[in-house]
Amino acid sequence: MRYGIDTGTAFGLYEEIRDFVGEHGRGRASEIKAGRTPYFVADLASRDSSFNPHHYVGKDISDTEQERLLELLRGKGSLKKTQRLIKNHLEKKVGHDRLKDLIIVITDK
Repeated sequence: MRYGIDTGTAFGLYEEIRDFVGEHGRGRASEIKAGRTPYFVADLASRDSSFNPHHYVGKDISDTEQERLLELLRGKGSLKKTQRLIKNHLEKKVGHDRLKDLIIVITDK
């Protein structure tokens, strides 16, 4: 059962990143625009008290605003933290050797 939880969590986080960068075929940030708060946005809000996630979540944000948010996420370390969480959840169940190729695919996006 734990295998499913760790794997599901890892791929859920991965899909949040893919959605944000537009690699799933629905356009960029469709989850945020639909009012869902991805982990990395919540993490950014916890790291930076001046960041207001409500400015983005549930709004039809422009490409410029998406780029600004991406810069914030990278600059504050929220995307890296999410990538580390993905790695940690997968490493528990997949093993280090097989994980290497998977991490390269996930974190290079």
